[in-house]
Amino acid sequence: MNVELHNIRDFQVVPEECTEYIAKYVKSTQYKVDSERTTEECLVYLSTSCNLKKDGKDAWIFDIDDTLLSTIPFYKNNLGKKINVTALEEWMSKGKAPALDYSLRLFNDIKSRGIQIILVSGRREHLRSATIDNLVNVGDQFSSIAGNPSSIRAFKLPNPMYYVA
Repeated sequence: MNVELHNIRDFQVVPEECTEYIAKYVKSTQYKVDSERTTEECLVYLSTSCNLKKDGKDAWIFDIDDTLLSTIPFYKNNLGKKINVTALEEWMSKGKAPALDYSLRLFNDIKSRGIQIILVSGRREHLRSATIDNLVNVGDQFSSIAGNPSSIRAFKLPNPMYYVA
């Protein structure tokens, strides 16, 4: 929480005093409750406040890692260590990252409403095929649209694994 509030900055590794907490959190029901709550807020917004134009330009943007696909299996063995990019990319190239259940539910609901889905990722180009295959295998569809959509509302799913400013 302090990382997201910008109280802890410029770290390369999860601080040692946080690793046990994070490990417990991602295995706990609280992580699921937090994810479910965020998803519910998104669905409420879509149902009550979102004014879809239905002009083919309505869009929802998802990051891939730790929003749609979980890297928790990788971090189980690497928590508290500086990220070994080679090892992480090797793990990603296997295409075995599990879907985050509540995000997949949200993804499918958004898709069923005819909203274009844009996927963004910091993954390198050589992981594109493995990433697309992984997304398709867990039930997502690869989509993209042209243009520069702007966010009217943003939602943040819990992600204790790392922080990107």
